[in-house]
Amino acid sequence: MEWPTKDDLTKVLVENIVGQGKRFSDLSDSWFTKHLIIALREGIWLFLLVARGVYDNLSVRTSSGQDLDDKGYDFGVDRKPKTKAQHLVTLHKSTAVTEDYPVPDNFLVTTTSIANQPPVKFVVAAGQNKKIAAGEKSVDDVIVECMEFGEVGNVGQGLINLVAQAGFDSVSNSRLYAVGVADESDDDYRQRILEKKRKPAKAGVPRDWENWALEVAGVSSAVCFRTPRGPGTVDIMILGPDGELPGEGLIAECQAHLDELTPADIADGGVKVVAPELVPIAIILKNVRFKKGYDQENSQDILKNALEKYFVKARNEIKVVDIIVALRTAADPSDSSNEPIVVDFIVKQPNSNIVIGNMQMAQLERLVIEV
Repeated sequence: MEWPTKDDLTKVLVENIVGQGKRFSDLSDSWFTKHLIIALREGIWLFLLVARGVYDNLSVRTSSGQDLDDKGYDFGVDRKPKTKAQHLVTLHKSTAVTEDYPVPDNFLVTTTSIANQPPVKFVVAAGQNKKIAAGEKSVDDVIVECMEFGEVGNVGQGLINLVAQAGFDSVSNSRLYAVGVADESDDDYRQRILEKKRKPAKAGVPRDWENWALEVAGVSSAVCFRTPRGPGTVDIMILGPDGELPGEGLIAECQAHLDELTPADIADGGVKVVAPELVPIAIILKNVRFKKGYDQENSQDILKNALEKYFVKARNEIKVVDIIVALRTAADPSDSSNEPIVVDFIVKQPNSNIVIGNMQMAQLERLVIEV
């Protein structure tokens, strides 16, 4: 619904009180009429503000914030909560322990501080009962959780590298286990509510499984495959935030959520949450010409990032023409001009489109740049 502006109200009032074709500027000598119109306009405007607020909160399409949460509750769709990132790490002692050495809950480890950025802090997730066995010097696969919610904890592999309290001598081999995400946006939440309204849950049809998987914080996409391992089986392929490969923790959380919803006609263990199978793709460029200030070395990460973003969006086929577009439009994020960093190139490999299956996802294996 389109609501009138103050100018619209002024025009209507002038034409109805003074006459058709009259404008507010024509009332410079009519003090009483001019101020009457202003008073009426302001009164009507206040009424419209109240009416608009009521209208906007009457429907899912126009509600926001807590009002949208209330609408979602009515349809059995809750907003995805914010989560903290989790990583797996290895904790070390400098010498072998003489007896079992337990890992305490909430033990603190951090990343290295970079420039003016403070280190990101992580603590050992409670209840794991991990320990260094007698005669050993380390323990693997300890889950540590970021102390802050959201994406701040989604640090790269190996970046959790400092022990911040006494008890262990070093930490290594960090890798993402479950992503941290912010509260679900109104737009994404609204879309899930509308989808539930259009297609209410039935008895476990593919769309039901996809919607149930999307209820898990961090799942951005879900596709259901019926009977992939025989009758009574279902595979749900999921992707993490921004279409990235899901971590072990997200897969496990989604699996647990779907296990609670398994209909009677699905075999025990028949519901399986899976990540896409990765298809490694090597790309070789030749005769590459760069924008001034760029070369093989400082362009590598920018071009890789552009290709990886394309691979995330691509489905069923990696097209050479799309590879060319991704590379030709790749820009340095630190450059405000947003100009492409490559002037010209030839794609030497692949020399034809690459078909990928429904449960596969392209992964950049290597990028070779030949000038």
